[in-house]
Amino acid sequence: MTNLIVAGAAGRMGRLLITLAAVDPAFRLAGAAEAEGSPEIGRDAGETAGIGRLGIPIVSDYAAIAKPETVTLDFTSAAASMAHLEIAASAGAAIVIGSTGLTPEMEARAGILAPRT
Repeated sequence: MTNLIVAGAAGRMGRLLITLAAVDPAFRLAGAAEAEGSPEIGRDAGETAGIGRLGIPIVSDYAAIAKPETVTLDFTSAAASMAHLEIAASAGAAIVIGSTGLTPEMEARAGILAPRT
């Protein structure tokens, strides 16, 4: 079973990913994150996704939930994704970035933090 964190949990893709993870036994939602100041902070991720309580609160402190045994699915913004990548790399956590708009400099930094094997 893969422990997933959804970054951008209140967005369109985030809500969809939470919904899909909740119905697939191969995945377990382990965390959900949103930007500081989001009105969804503290709310249950399942309720935000429209599927009922899952017992996973949406947090703004991604570093508090990024762990080596987790995989983050990040559909936020280029800047937020890079910040999450820095944290994930430091924590030994896996991350999949689906955000667009990364600059060449961001892509170069991502290559250093997460080299392709």
